[in-house]
Amino acid sequence: SFTKARYRLRGTADLGAGGVAAAGFANAPDLPARLRDAGVDPDRVAELLAGRAAEGFHFRIVVELPGREKETFEVRPGAAAMIDLSSETSDRTRPVLLAVAVLSGLIVLLRLRRRSSQT
Repeated sequence: SFTKARYRLRGTADLGAGGVAAAGFANAPDLPARLRDAGVDPDRVAELLAGRAAEGFHFRIVVELPGREKETFEVRPGAAAMIDLSSETSDRTRPVLLAVAVLSGLIVLLRLRRRSSQT
């Protein structure tokens, strides 16, 4: 509106699940075969690695919109965080600037009228 400013932040923060799960074997593509040869289940090892990585990984989004208190969103791998915030603040600048512009316009018109009446 004319006297208010509105702000909105809407979206989804999603780290995905694949990135953490794949990180365990990304640097050693032959590791699953070697684990199988040693009698170890590579899927279980990947699951354990992904779990440990997820526990140690913390991602936080802090949002501070004008006219609203700070909000924090914790985002964990495999779980998306929905963010939908809005705020509204008074903006008295617009009406003041309009009043100054109208007043300036009136002053200019009055001066022009005086000049034209003097000649």
